[in-house]
Amino acid sequence: MPKTMDFFLNKDSSILDVILHGSSLGIQSTLIQGIIKNSKDKNHSVLAFNFPFIDNGLHIVSGDKFPKEMEILDNVLNFVNYKRYKKINFIGKSIGGLIGSYYIYKNQNSANFSLNILGFINNQYIKEIDCKINIIQGQYDKFGEIEHVKDYMKNAQSSRISYKEVKNSNHSFRDYKFKEKNYEKEAIEYITL
Repeated sequence: MPKTMDFFLNKDSSILDVILHGSSLGIQSTLIQGIIKNSKDKNHSVLAFNFPFIDNGLHIVSGDKFPKEMEILDNVLNFVNYKRYKKINFIGKSIGGLIGSYYIYKNQNSANFSLNILGFINNQYIKEIDCKINIIQGQYDKFGEIEHVKDYMKNAQSSRISYKEVKNSNHSFRDYKFKEKNYEKEAIEYITL
């Protein structure tokens, strides 16, 4: 089990939102805290936790197929009895989106999964999954602007892909020039659940 975990159980909810953080900050980041609040406000059950690479201060995933991250994700999903939910939303920031993509790719029979990615990074797995995908990209994201992402995804298996652009922001949804202004709220508003 992770060292740091937040689980909000709504016994009446058939929806579980699983928040997967990025590589620089864990669930304590303002973006992740905003996503958690947004999901709770919608009365969903919400699961957020730190991957070991954050709690250990490494900021590097365990490999290109994420063996440690997959193990911990399996453990926490089973801990919260994820199979009881009709819909499971992965909401991944950057590397969290990669991890969510790979998890769904590995579990292709998981038709009740959907994926929101805040700060898309090209990856081979996302093109092979068939679920609802929502990509939220900063206008000046260092990994590619929204048109680059659309071009990359044009041969994806899923026909249920939506794209949202957060104007004037970078990969972290901060002002691309001055970095002080925060566009996290705008990014969170684009999450589809």
